[in-house]
Amino acid sequence: MDVERFLRELPGRFAGFPGSETPIDRRLQPLCEAVEGLSEENNLALIALAAGCLGDGEAYVEAGSYRGRSLIAAALGGAGTAIGIDNFSFDDSDPARLAANVERFGAGDRVRVIDGDAVAVLREHDLPPIGVFFYDADHSTAATRAALDAVRLLLADPALIVVADAEWPRVRVATDAFVAANHEARLRLRIAGRAGGQPWWWDGMDLVAWHADSPHAGTLPRG
Repeated sequence: MDVERFLRELPGRFAGFPGSETPIDRRLQPLCEAVEGLSEENNLALIALAAGCLGDGEAYVEAGSYRGRSLIAAALGGAGTAIGIDNFSFDDSDPARLAANVERFGAGDRVRVIDGDAVAVLREHDLPPIGVFFYDADHSTAATRAALDAVRLLLADPALIVVADAEWPRVRVATDAFVAANHEARLRLRIAGRAGGQPWWWDGMDLVAWHADSPHAGTLPRG
């Protein structure tokens, strides 16, 4: 995963990052309109860009797929392999409707969905090197930290971890604790969401870079 390219190009996808309510390129707007979900168009644009920065043989993997918005965005953004992990316990989750959405957007050949607990799947399944890991599943502190710990050994070098609903205190605690405990992890950007006056980013996103040779280096300014 070319993390530095992703970080360089991200601001240019918006007229005024992170304050723009929509990305410049609106190609994912139909996805937002057609597929139910809890990600805004800006979130999807970020995911699509990250997927386009994957290295050869690397996969985009997400925990928490619901109807497939972010999973489809990753596939449309360039991920040759996009894997969604979901136990379909959230509200009216339905694997058949997720699969139908994937097919509707022509991404069936690039998308794989695994039914199961995120931590169990990460520990027990044979997955390709993960260049981008998007966490949007159980947002308790314990579950978030467990998933971040479980994905460590599967990450490509370098890799990008994207944490959704990052403004939630219980999520923030888990992310900060993970970064503090792993010298390979560096919090590169915090994008404010509704709590920070930017509802077009839903409830915010934390972007954590993973590099085996990088010292722990704190954070960059918040967005």
